[in-house]
Amino acid sequence: MTSFNETIKLKGQGEEDIYFARRDRELIEVLHQKNLKEFDDEDHKEVDELANLYREELEKLELAHKQEHHLVAERYRELFAKVVRRIAGKH
Repeated sequence: MTSFNETIKLKGQGEEDIYFARRDRELIEVLHQKNLKEFDDEDHKEVDELANLYREELEKLELAHKQEHHLVAERYRELFAKVVRRIAGKH
């Protein structure tokens, strides 16, 4: 059984933990909003162009899938490898 003093001390520590957890969540949210704003302010023209290019290639692959079943998996791997290489080169 804990003493009254230990109980009060634990209560205080719990309240402190709750306070700092709430504060941390608020700070994380502020940072998240800041990062979103910075991302929105950036120019994403190149990313959009890449997305359109890969979308077009994917559509071509889907059409080819209907005609050439045996080559589709290889083409998908090539496309995704190209995407991964491009992303890796950006970072």
